[in-house]
Amino acid sequence: LLGICYDPTANQRAESPTINCTGQSTITLAFNYIENGEGTFDDATVWYYDGVTWAQIDNPAKTTVDGCAGGNHRWVAYSFALPASANNNPNVKIGFNWTNNSDAVGTDPSFAVDDITLSAPATVDFTCEYFYANPTTTFNNVMGAGLAQIENCEYWILTRNAGTASKNV
Repeated sequence: LLGICYDPTANQRAESPTINCTGQSTITLAFNYIENGEGTFDDATVWYYDGVTWAQIDNPAKTTVDGCAGGNHRWVAYSFALPASANNNPNVKIGFNWTNNSDAVGTDPSFAVDDITLSAPATVDFTCEYFYANPTTTFNNVMGAGLAQIENCEYWILTRNAGTASKNV
């Protein structure tokens, strides 16, 4: 949990350690957050470091109050794709910045982030389906290459969804 609310009248920044994204592409950043504040005067922003420069990559919206006693804000799940320069990059960092104009309006809670994850799609993905049925009815008793025998009570269908790798069954 990253909370930038201990000094709501300041400009605070939190940065991740270096993240090695070697071998990864199409990377998604996801997190839960709460943000309060006054319009753009009090604002949380998300930053990205590509190993050379920092750049602002997003500005999440303010979160809503849940209406319970005390007017607590609700956690919001948020995700978006990192820039393409994160692909296969061993020097990625993520930063969160809270800026406040110190006018004592809309400052509590300032900004809090939790459950930060980076993910990339699987490079190899298969779907396996099992059927308790006679495959000769469905496939007309035709054996595919590499098959020695067709069973008459059950069968599997294995479908490659992503990647090019083969798997042994």
